[in-house]
Amino acid sequence: MGTPLSLCGLSLGAVLCLHYAAQKPDSVFSLVLIAPQVHPPRRLLQFQNLIFRLMPENAFAELGLPKESMLSLMSSMADLDLTPLVGNIRAKTLILCGSADRANRTASERLAEQIPGAGFRLVPDAGHEVNVQNPTALSALLTQFQ
Repeated sequence: MGTPLSLCGLSLGAVLCLHYAAQKPDSVFSLVLIAPQVHPPRRLLQFQNLIFRLMPENAFAELGLPKESMLSLMSSMADLDLTPLVGNIRAKTLILCGSADRANRTASERLAEQIPGAGFRLVPDAGHEVNVQNPTALSALLTQFQ
């Protein structure tokens, strides 16, 4: 086994990091999850899918995924439920959520309660994209967590 990883993910990236840390608990040292969803609300995903379907193909260019791939990925999340795996996480964990991210705040707080020793912090003056909306506060929270 190599050096344990420190993982950080936002939204879908947080879900992927959470899944990896739960599947391979000995290979993750620390975990920062920003606006994670363990069991995304079906209605929210349906609404997101509708919006994505209406968006033009070129809107997905900077994501690095073609529109059809993104739609497929979002559809696959409809049945996602990582709840049974959360208890496997042993990494030092910090869960963050933008103070204005109403869609993910409750889920983030709940997840922090489910992972032993996990911390929860709100990123002030930020919605879902904390890295864009308040990178200074995000950087400070990440530095404190180290």
